[in-house]
Amino acid sequence: MPDSTATLDYAVATLKKYPQMVIEVRGFTDNRGAEKQNLVLSKHRAETVMNYLKDHGVTNSMTAKGFGKENPITDNKTADGPYRIGASASRSLGFSDAGSVTPAR
Repeated sequence: MPDSTATLDYAVATLKKYPQMVIEVRGFTDNRGAEKQNLVLSKHRAETVMNYLKDHGVTNSMTAKGFGKENPITDNKTADGPYRIGASASRSLGFSDAGSVTPAR
């Protein structure tokens, strides 16, 4: 997971510059599997990212939320859609400040 770690480390460095920003970490899954299982998995993904941020010194107010297969950032209609390069690293993380959301890049 070197790409994921680099993305998360960039988020850590950025968020440390904006400690007043309120963070909602959002987790997602592809469209396979049972809805309830996908919700649990996506919540776990979001919590894992949130814990990484905290463990690396991010002090922002944070929450984690799982969305299952709702609102994916990639097309889940094809076999390679969920595995598009960069999708898994960025789909579990969103920054929220005053109601606006920007996916991590």
